[in-house]
Amino acid sequence: MNSNLQFTNLPVWDNLMQFVKLIYAISSTFPPEEKEGITRRIRTRIVDLPVLVASGTRNGIQPGSAENMRKAAEVLFEIETLLYVCSQIGILKPNEFENYQEDMRKIGEDLHNISSRIEKKFK
Repeated sequence: MNSNLQFTNLPVWDNLMQFVKLIYAISSTFPPEEKEGITRRIRTRIVDLPVLVASGTRNGIQPGSAENMRKAAEVLFEIETLLYVCSQIGILKPNEFENYQEDMRKIGEDLHNISSRIEKKFK
């Protein structure tokens, strides 16, 4: 299979991959008793983000690509909620959560902008 990975050229991609790596590193410090709980859920969802972006653009930008960006934004909101829960139950320090919020805001903004541009292109 020959793939040129065009999705890696999207403006959101670099920030998204940095965030994935950050969340993987942070979640590795979660308590062992959370390995099958919140850790697994966060890691599953964090990996869904780049998968949705990539699958939405696998054949170039098409009308359906905007839906994948919206789904990715929904997953991002779920991750934000899970990280907030972690801060509330003491797995994360509140200031750690606040630090991640800026990353999530930027990624969410990028996803929204990409989705809007796609929708305008195919109106």
